[in-house]
Amino acid sequence: MKNKRLFPALVLILVAMIMAVTGFMLWESGNTANLRQIHVIIENSNDNRWVQFIEGMKQAAEDQEVILTIVPTGHIETLSEEEAIVERAIANGSDGVIIQLCSSIGAASMLEKLNSRTNIELVDENAYEVMSNVVGVISPDHRAIGEAIAGETAVYAPKPLEKCTIGVIRGSSALSSMEQRMDGFTETLESLGGKTTWVLEYMGDAKAIRDKLAEAEKPDILVALDNAGLEAAGEYA
Repeated sequence: MKNKRLFPALVLILVAMIMAVTGFMLWESGNTANLRQIHVIIENSNDNRWVQFIEGMKQAAEDQEVILTIVPTGHIETLSEEEAIVERAIANGSDGVIIQLCSSIGAASMLEKLNSRTNIELVDENAYEVMSNVVGVISPDHRAIGEAIAGETAVYAPKPLEKCTIGVIRGSSALSSMEQRMDGFTETLESLGGKTTWVLEYMGDAKAIRDKLAEAEKPDILVALDNAGLEAAGEYA
């Protein structure tokens, strides 16, 4: 029950942060009569993994009397594609945009430019050293998540960890959050005596990852570092 409550609480905090900044801007401009609008841009917005997130967003929007738009998306491949989506949201009168970045590389300059025109908050990204001075960031501790996954890998290993072959499905290396998660996993796994046999990067193409899994050596343990990788691993198993 505790875990089920945690994620909606995170969503409420995220929306409240944008509400505070947006409300101040509207008050300063004397435009308080208009309802505020927030657009949410997340990859594969119809995916089941976003159900609880979206429910929390809708609850927060209702509580704050905000017009909430979940932008329909599929796999977002490039920052330029994502920027175009944000530009359309701004053109449609968005007061704030919540974004799940498709890549951290080159994102700071894009966000700085967009943040001068609307309020930006990031979700599921941990590039604090680059982006926290540009926009707000709500994110878990990705290194700690990687460390925890490595610990669970050791607990459920079918034989001594040093004798296990271990395959890993991870998200895009373009995301600093995934790099930190991978670093936490690898370092902790090695400290426990284990070592990855192979690592596959899942970029949103289910067929491509299935083909790579079919070609790879079948491991004793298959580890997924994010939800998308877990779905791919489930299909493989």
